[in-house]
Amino acid sequence: MLLRAPDDSSCRKCGSRIAREEHVSWVEWQDAAGTVGPYHIECTPLEEDRNIARLAHEAAVKTMSEAAPAPSHRLNPSATASFREGQAEARKKLIFVSATSVACALLLIGIEVNLPYQYYVILRFTVCGVAALLAKEFFVYPERGWKYCMFVLAIVYNPILPIHLVREIWTPINYVTIPILACAVYARFFYVAKVKE
Repeated sequence: MLLRAPDDSSCRKCGSRIAREEHVSWVEWQDAAGTVGPYHIECTPLEEDRNIARLAHEAAVKTMSEAAPAPSHRLNPSATASFREGQAEARKKLIFVSATSVACALLLIGIEVNLPYQYYVILRFTVCGVAALLAKEFFVYPERGWKYCMFVLAIVYNPILPIHLVREIWTPINYVTIPILACAVYARFFYVAKVKE
């Protein structure tokens, strides 16, 4: 007879542990070896208990496979696409905010400390790259002022055809560039997001 074990015990055939409430085959009759008690379903001497357990297992597997719909039925494609677009926008926002923060930090360090020429070449590449990417981002929005402002910054900080100026002129340019970059990132990723909502 199939039932749940009333308490912890061990299988009469293999001797391994049977946990409380585990499904077991309980043998009521006693043979010469004194085999009254619980058996694992695989170990039971009762053929009918093994057959009942096998049929119950097959029915449970069949029910579970019918109850769970295919993954394509569970997800709304438009909601998934919208979620992916939101993730892509958040990733882009993180990249631009990080790149702009690095560019602004390099500008501040370049203003305050007299460093070798190689540092200023790296600074030019960084600021020019960030300004060019921001200009590209502003192409899809109607505000043309930011696009042109970023183009001008990209030209001023161009590392391939550099504009050679003295330090006294670069210092105010660097001071002006920092808030321009910060405001451009705010206008593209934070202000536009508020307007869309």
